[in-house]
Amino acid sequence: MSTAFEATAVVPESGVRPGFNQTGSTIATKLFVKSTTTTTGEGAGIMLPAADTDPTVGVTMAAIATAARGDIQTAGIALVTASEAIAEGAEVSHGSDGKAKTAASGDYIDGVAKMACSADGDVIPVELVGPNSGRVKA
Repeated sequence: MSTAFEATAVVPESGVRPGFNQTGSTIATKLFVKSTTTTTGEGAGIMLPAADTDPTVGVTMAAIATAARGDIQTAGIALVTASEAIAEGAEVSHGSDGKAKTAASGDYIDGVAKMACSADGDVIPVELVGPNSGRVKA
């Protein structure tokens, strides 16, 4: 009999911040997001990154509808949707779709994969390096 392992998030007490979606479409759960220049009474604006060189602020903890506020995990181990196969221990970046990918030279580093995955759409735990850490893959 085999036992399936289910990844779980580890969220420190101060590891969540609000984000306000002003993009005009829903941002799905478990995706990396970046800040916009707009802040409202609902919280700082967020959107999907435009490129893998954009610094991110964290990962959506649930889908966030347009013109709605949601929680963004900024620290700890977040569950993130992958866009490709990623090895355990690999430095992780993001694509313009907000999905995790193995970091390449010049990519902004979002965290480290705590478990391997084999395909686009897999969800893996990623230990976040912190919002806007400025770490770039050499």
